[in-house]
Amino acid sequence: MHLSQDGQPVHGLVKIVLQSSAGTALKLLLGLLVVIRLATRALRSRRRRRLARANFCEPTTRVPQRDPILGIGILQAELEKVERQTYLESFRERYDRYGRTWAYKTMNKLTINTIEPENIEYVLKTGYHCFDLGQNRMDVIEPSIEAGHIPKDVSTPVDLTPLFGRFTLDSSWDLIFGKAIDALGFPTGSQQAVEVEDALSCILARTYDCMTRGHMAVWWPRKGHRDGLKKMHDMIDREISDALNRNASSSAEDPQCMIDLFTSAQAQEKFNSEHNGGTETLKRMIRVQLSHIVLAGRDTTAILLSNLFLELSKNPRVWKKLVDEVAPLEGKLPIVSKLGSFRYLRHCINEALRLHPPAPLNNRRATKDVVLPRGGGPQGDSPILVREGDEVTFHLHTLNRREEYFGPDVDEFVPERWEHINPDWSFVPFSAGRRTCIGRQFALDEASYVTERLLQTFEEVNQHGNRPWVEELRILASNSNGTVVTMKRKAIT
Repeated sequence: MHLSQDGQPVHGLVKIVLQSSAGTALKLLLGLLVVIRLATRALRSRRRRRLARANFCEPTTRVPQRDPILGIGILQAELEKVERQTYLESFRERYDRYGRTWAYKTMNKLTINTIEPENIEYVLKTGYHCFDLGQNRMDVIEPSIEAGHIPKDVSTPVDLTPLFGRFTLDSSWDLIFGKAIDALGFPTGSQQAVEVEDALSCILARTYDCMTRGHMAVWWPRKGHRDGLKKMHDMIDREISDALNRNASSSAEDPQCMIDLFTSAQAQEKFNSEHNGGTETLKRMIRVQLSHIVLAGRDTTAILLSNLFLELSKNPRVWKKLVDEVAPLEGKLPIVSKLGSFRYLRHCINEALRLHPPAPLNNRRATKDVVLPRGGGPQGDSPILVREGDEVTFHLHTLNRREEYFGPDVDEFVPERWEHINPDWSFVPFSAGRRTCIGRQFALDEASYVTERLLQTFEEVNQHGNRPWVEELRILASNSNGTVVTMKRKAIT
C-alpha cells in the first residue's frame, strides 16, 4: 500500500497515474474516459434491448436517406415544400407511402412521425411524464365589428381574415389587461394596435423560420425575432408595472382581468415568500406567462374564424341552416352560457378545425426510454421503442383525414358528420392531456359568439373569386389567399 502526501491510501489506477509522467497520465485518463463511455453505451443498449423484448417491440419504417446522420436532404426538402406551400399535403402523401408511423433522422436525432390515436394518447396523457416539449420548442415563445369594415354594397368584396385578426387581438388584450387597444378602429386601428400586430407577426414568422431548421436552429440568425420580442416585452412590461402599482394593496377575490390574478397583493406576497426574487423577477415571470397567452390568444381563434367563414361562403345550404338555428334569438345578443346549445354551429366549428387545424402538427421529446403502443412491424401494429432524446411528431392535418374515423368524404366540408361520430383521440385540435390548451373554451365561445352575431346581421355570405385554401405556415397554418367574400345584410323590418 502507498500513501499520498496527506497520509491517505492510494489504490489501482490512481497509483499508476501518480507514478506516470504528465503525458502518460493524460493518455491513461483519456483511455479511461473512452472505456467508461463505451461501457455506458453498451449497458444502455442492453437495457433498451431488454425493454424492447419485454414489450414485443418491432422496428418502425425508416424513410430512405442519402445522409442518415445529419439528414440535410430531409431538411432541405421540407424547407422547399414550405416555400411551395405544399408542406402539409406532402406529409399526407408520405403517410400513404410509409404507413401510419415512420421515422427519419436529422442532426443525429430520430424523429418518429405518427397519426395513430393510441400513440397520441400515450404521449399526451398516459405517458406524459416521459416526454417534454424539446429544446427547440423551449428556445423559441367584447369588441364589435363596426359597420365601416363590411361594405353595404353586396357586390363589394371584403377580406375577413385581417378583421378577425384585429378582433381577436382586441378581445384577448381586453381579457388579459382589462383594456381594449382599438385594433378594430376603422380603417386601421390605433397606433398601439398596429405596433402589437407588427411585433406579433415578426415573432411568429421568425420563430417558425428557426423551428423549421430543426436542430440547426440554434445557429440560425434571429435578429428580427429578437426585435419583435423586445417590442412586445416593452409593451407588456408597461402593463405589468401599471398593474403592480394598481394592485399593490388589493386581493385577487374580484379580478377584473387576467393580469390582476398575477399582480394582486396576495400574489406578490406569495411569490416573494416562495422565490425571494424581488419585483423584477416577478415581472419577468409574469411577462413570460402573458407573452405566451397573447401569442396564442390572437392567431388561433382568428384563423379558426377565417377558415370557418371560408367554408361557409362556399356552402350556402349550411349558412341558411345556421341562420335558421339562431333565428329564435330574435336579434338579441347571445348568452355566453348558452353558446354550446347551438349544436349545428358547434358541428361547423369542429368541421373547420378538422379540415384546417390552426396547429397542424405537434411534437414531444422523450425524456427516457419508453414504448409506444403502435407503429412497429410490417403492418405497423406492433409496439415501438422510443429512445431518450427521440422526438415524436403527430400531424393533425393528415390524422383528421383518416377515413376510418371521419368517413370517405374527408376532403369535404360536411358538418353533419359530427352528428354521429365521437373521434376522441383522433381529433385533438387543442392538444389534450395535461397540456390541453387553457384557452380552448374561450376560443370556442369567442368563435361561436362572433359567428352568431354575423348570422344575425347578414342574410348571405358568398365566396369571391373561388380561390382555394393554400397553406401559409408560421407556426400556425393559415390560408394565404385569405377569406375574400361578399356579404348581404338582412333587411331591416
